[in-house]
Amino acid sequence: MRLFQPTARADDPAENPPKREKPRPTTHNAILIREVLAGEKSARRDIVLLNAAAALVAAGRADYLRDAVPLAAKAIDSGAAKQKLDTLVKFSKST
Repeated sequence: MRLFQPTARADDPAENPPKREKPRPTTHNAILIREVLAGEKSARRDIVLLNAAAALVAAGRADYLRDAVPLAAKAIDSGAAKQKLDTLVKFSKST
């Protein structure tokens, strides 16, 4: 009689949980946000645009994501999104 020793399957998340990125310092994250709001074209910007587009659809400002993405891009490219962030930062420091 042979003993069978089961091994973890590579695709079993219970046995092989996904590796998580180490948290980054808030200053690093702030730099990444500012790069996106400065108009830098990147995958991060694409993710921000899609997320903002979903928020615009949820808020009723657009009916479809395809209509909302250009609105989100305009907010970044015009500097309006950066201006809102600057206002929020200034407000948070005053309280």
